[in-house]
Amino acid sequence: MMQLLMENVPTLPMAAEKDPLKEALRYRHRDAVFLLLAAGAPLCNYYVSHLTSLEVSHHMVGQPALFPAIMRKAYEDRLTDEEERASSHNHPIASFINKLKTQVMEIGDEAHLTFEGDLAAKAGEVKKQLLEAAGLGLSLTCQMMSQEDLCFHRTSGEETPLEKALQAEHHDTAYALCRDLVGLCPFINARKPSFRTCGQDYTENQENEDDGDERATKMPRTRCENEMI
Repeated sequence: MMQLLMENVPTLPMAAEKDPLKEALRYRHRDAVFLLLAAGAPLCNYYVSHLTSLEVSHHMVGQPALFPAIMRKAYEDRLTDEEERASSHNHPIASFINKLKTQVMEIGDEAHLTFEGDLAAKAGEVKKQLLEAAGLGLSLTCQMMSQEDLCFHRTSGEETPLEKALQAEHHDTAYALCRDLVGLCPFINARKPSFRTCGQDYTENQENEDDGDERATKMPRTRCENEMI
């Protein structure tokens, strides 16, 4: 693994069927977790298994307390970096990131951004902040915003987070947006939906991978696989 990482092999390729970080957590390989985190492995990917690495670390049966602590600290460190970058631009999104970072340390995988108002107002605010985060290259913030229970509909001529990231030459963020956010990749139409992307028609499912000891997850029956943000 170290040799592959030193050769700049992506820690989570675009078409990956499994997330190496989640697998390392699932099988309790502490050193592999540290290596992947040091290499910048994505922390908030839903595309592969509809669970983030933070959720996996908190809800595996018999998981040592070490792993949730490692993942909370990893989230805090990356969010701190993104908060500082937003603050350097005097951008108000820094306050959102600070609240999110505090939630992660206090309540772990239950952390989420909160927005005031009705569904339409929330959708507009998330959309606005997602565009700004993409333009600043705040990959983890973008990923965590994509967990909101909202459907986004792009109108004609409207700028997208992917365009914002590319215009600012934040290529890592653009890669993360294509891989992790439903409908953003211009080259892939059939995408697995994020179970928090569309707040409708949920059914309870249990992941049946490996030893089957992950918590029950909500999997969607949605029509939003190919929607654009």
